[in-house]
Amino acid sequence: MISSCYSKPEYTGSNIDSLWECLQLIITETSDLVCAYKLTFCFYQFFGAPVLELLEKILAVIPPNIPIILNAQHSGFNTCISLAKLYRNSGN
Repeated sequence: MISSCYSKPEYTGSNIDSLWECLQLIITETSDLVCAYKLTFCFYQFFGAPVLELLEKILAVIPPNIPIILNAQHSGFNTCISLAKLYRNSGN
């Protein structure tokens, strides 16, 4: 689902704008299908303050009846950083 989200030509803004549009779409389209959303904090932490603002926006758009799991384990930090670097370097 994420790759199809990024392949749409209307996503032409910054990386953060594109990520926000994609995540908002995912939440909107899956909120009636999920029992919770699990966010990995170190992915957002890697990108710094602008993406922490994105995290706040994501938390605000998740319906209040859906539990949010904020994974802040740093034992998987290397994996998280690798994923964040992959996203940053992908040109999205």
